Amino acid sequence: NYGGQFSEDTTVGPSRPLKIFYVGGIGGHYDLHPLLEATKLFRNCMLTLCVREKDWIQVIDEYAPFLNERTKVVHAAGADLGDYYRQADICSLVVGRNDYWAMAVPYKLYEYATYGIPIVATNLGIAADIIEHNRIGWIVEPTVESICELLAFLTSNPSAINEKKIQIMHFAQENTWECRAQN
Repeated sequence: NYGGQFSEDTTVGPSRPLKIFYVGGIGGHYDLHPLLEATKLFRNCMLTLCVREKDWIQVIDEYAPFLNERTKVVHAAGADLGDYYRQADICSLVVGRNDYWAMAVPYKLYEYATYGIPIVATNLGIAADIIEHNRIGWIVEPTVESICELLAFLTSNPSAINEKKIQIMHFAQENTWECRAQN
């Protein structure tokens, strides 16, 4: 576990950092360097990174330069993720460029939606198309500059997060496993 406790204040802005949550793989197809580098540079955010402990052990030296007091690394799964989702303002599918992401639609996109959390994703393929088409988040290039630009926008415009929350709740209702099986 890295970093401190997150505030319970719910209004993003100068007095309360933007809370970002990522849950998933790290290393290989899951290049999180752009996300971690951006969140290190952009000071008005906190990142909770939830990855498998065995995966984290393999990459800790590679990612150590990007860790700071505003980054928490946790190892949770299933029902233990609920508190992290409830604390998050946005969830991340921001990864570096690779061919896998051009055709992948991660299960986490739908899990993020189930919790009603808007998604920021890299402009890399089908997942980005779904997010953009349904207006359930924001698409960035896999660059530190693009990610920081969006983070600055969101901290200056917290109502944009609330607008996406409404959209993602509609999306989640239309994309339950039952609804998807009927289509």
